[in-house]
Amino acid sequence: MPIKFLVDSPLEELKDSEGFGAWIIIEVNGKRIVWAACYIVQALAAIFATVTFAVASCDEISYVFEKFDDDEKRVIRRNCRDGELRVSFGTYEPISPVVFRKEGGYLLIEAFENERLVGRERVEVREYVKAALEFLEEYLRETRDKAYLAGLERVKELVRKSKI
Repeated sequence: MPIKFLVDSPLEELKDSEGFGAWIIIEVNGKRIVWAACYIVQALAAIFATVTFAVASCDEISYVFEKFDDDEKRVIRRNCRDGELRVSFGTYEPISPVVFRKEGGYLLIEAFENERLVGRERVEVREYVKAALEFLEEYLRETRDKAYLAGLERVKELVRKSKI
């Protein structure tokens, strides 16, 4: 599969640290473009947002994030405009901003570290969405968190509507 999402700790293990300490790795076309420590809500929100952006638009992000914290909604929503979505992985060094742009049936994904481009990959929207949903469903399988569960159901609804 051209996209892989990996988090080193299960969601339940991160409760004691209030969600901090998750190492997230994202590989695109076999190349690691993100490897950063962050709050898990930051990583999951970014993945929800990127799927929403890929299958719908920036306008639908508020719908998917309805039950998320207002700060998380505001930050992601503010960074989605002009045909691109900018999300950030990493709370401390390295901070890894990632830019997603739609190009027809493809996503162009550009990753940065310390303001330097470290990866640029192009992937089919349907492949990205498939991998992201598989990751989210598996990672959130045991949770009872209403925000995550609502976000997952809403993003899946948008995917169904998009017929991807």
